[in-house]
Amino acid sequence: MASPQSERLAIGAAIFERKLNDIDKRTDILNEQLNKITATCEKIVEFHRQFEKFMKDKALQIQNASSIKHTSFDAKFYAHHEYLS
Repeated sequence: MASPQSERLAIGAAIFERKLNDIDKRTDILNEQLNKITATCEKIVEFHRQFEKFMKDKALQIQNASSIKHTSFDAKFYAHHEYLS
């Protein structure tokens, strides 16, 4: 027959092992959640990059359009001025 002390150690070891298994399960769950969060953050960063590029392209288009309109206006004004002279 086992001594009371060895029985208590066996019970303590079983409890400790169960707690370690619980911690492992919780760690796995937290790692899955962290992976999902990381994936979402990567998507947000990529969206931000694409949006920033889109905005730069739009600003360039507006700048070019404004430049073309200004040049067109200058040409018309100059032609009109020459006509009046």
